[in-house]
Amino acid sequence: CIVGCEYTSTCLVSIVNLRILLEGNNQVIICPVRSIHNMRIPKERTKKLSEGELLFLSPFEKKFRKPTVELSRKRNLLVAALAFKILIIHAAEGSKTEEFDKTVSKWDKDIFTFDDSANARLFELGLSLSTQLSFSDFV
Repeated sequence: CIVGCEYTSTCLVSIVNLRILLEGNNQVIICPVRSIHNMRIPKERTKKLSEGELLFLSPFEKKFRKPTVELSRKRNLLVAALAFKILIIHAAEGSKTEEFDKTVSKWDKDIFTFDDSANARLFELGLSLSTQLSFSDFV
């Protein structure tokens, strides 16, 4: 499982969901929108890190200590490149998420979204979404 964020206000995976992932026998990669140089790792994560079940990965140099829109864009592309499958929850018209969706839809990746009227724009854009999911598939 690749987690696209943590320590930012606009997380793809909430801290609660991250805790659930880390409680199980999952291997997790956390890609923060900043350098990992001198990053503090919470004590509850050091065990998973030492056991090889957790990895912190960042393409950013030491000087990038605070998230920016551009760093977020680059980090999201890194996460998508590492992922085998991509779940797009929603992308508002004209949003940076929609721009991201247009980019990754050209890659050879399985892309999933929910079959919901709120995502009609994704289908109208002609994104090659490999599977449409309904909310009932997850509850």
